[in-house]
Amino acid sequence: MFPLSHIYLLPSVKLNHFNYFIWKAQALLYFHGQGVFGYFDGTIQIPSQEIDVPHPTTGAITKIPNLEYDHWLRQDSLILATINTSLNEDVLSQVMSYTTSKDVWLALQRNLSSISRA
Repeated sequence: MFPLSHIYLLPSVKLNHFNYFIWKAQALLYFHGQGVFGYFDGTIQIPSQEIDVPHPTTGAITKIPNLEYDHWLRQDSLILATINTSLNEDVLSQVMSYTTSKDVWLALQRNLSSISRA
């Protein structure tokens, strides 16, 4: 049996200007189930790109790439790709300039929740 995270259950409804709440209901379940909703609500924050490491003998501080940032960036890119594949072309064209899943999530909420409510 496969772990739940390997089951392919992307939101089946493509987001357009009129179905935001239906799309959001599916997306929330999916991203909570994958354990990545913290990327949207800020509980999983962007780590710094570099970290300071002291030299073992001199104590001089050297900056090195932060592996946690690399992991965060890969994960966020996958989340962003998942969101983008669930948007219709009109909606995607409105958010494709955003570079993080959180920014896209917030833009969708800001731009479409009032239209869908009407």
